[in-house]
Order: sequence, then C-alpha cells, then structure tokens
Amino acid sequence: MTAARAILLPEELESLRLLAVEMIRRRVPTGHGKQLVRCGFATDQAGRVAITMTGRAKLVIEVTRNFWIPALI
Repeated sequence: MTAARAILLPEELESLRLLAVEMIRRRVPTGHGKQLVRCGFATDQAGRVAITMTGRAKLVIEVTRNFWIPALI
C-alpha cells in the first residue's frame, strides 16, 4: 500500500461506496479501481475490485467528517 494520495476525488469515493454496498464485486472505472488498490482501500481479485477493511474504515471517516463538520460551522 502506498499513501501517495490518500485523499480521494469525489468520483473515486463514490466508487468506493459502490464497492461497499454491492453484494457481489462490482466493476468500477479502471482508473478509480487502480487508485483504490494503490491506496490500499481495495484489492484486485481475479480482475475484479473488492473493498478492503482499510477501505471500509475510509468510508467511516468520510461519513463521520461529513456529519460533524457542518455542525461545527
């Protein structure tokens, strides 16, 4: 895992959300999948991208941030 860019673009974050809610591994755009794998948020399994525990933790952080930050402003 490399942390070259751990901040995801909104489209990449949406792809990570899709991976989290799908029962079967869903295909995401190639660029998004590669970036998610590169950051450690997903893994490539037989040509399909699957979310990792790190990816699930990233989603929890994003949801928490989106919930709390507006309340503080």
